[in-house]
Amino acid sequence: MRRSRSVPSERLAYQPNGSARGILGLTGGSTPYRSEPVSADSVPVSFVKNEDARLVDLGTLSAAKSASHVDDRCRSYCRRDWFDNARPLFHHGRIFALLGYELVEGAYDGDRVREVRRVDFAPRAARR
Repeated sequence: MRRSRSVPSERLAYQPNGSARGILGLTGGSTPYRSEPVSADSVPVSFVKNEDARLVDLGTLSAAKSASHVDDRCRSYCRRDWFDNARPLFHHGRIFALLGYELVEGAYDGDRVREVRRVDFAPRAARR
């Protein structure tokens, strides 16, 4: 018998909008500018709209292509799982993706989640 594994709660988040509607954010997916397999430095956050159990892809928020992904020897945060540097966050109606040292804010325009702004929190020595 195959054991099922639960999904860690930090890997996904749900923002309800009524009893049968909302937006789901989850780690994983693909990034448009990378062709290599997903690694700890490239895990995007994908967003999906739930409309009465019908799921619609809203897009992803990804780390900047030019973001500095250098080894800081876990100075600030270090996890071993491939998805643990990426987290979807919802706060007071706002949409965020924590992507390593970057915090990306997104906005839902009715069709897609698009990037609004980003902040890089990488330690100064790690920035290029």
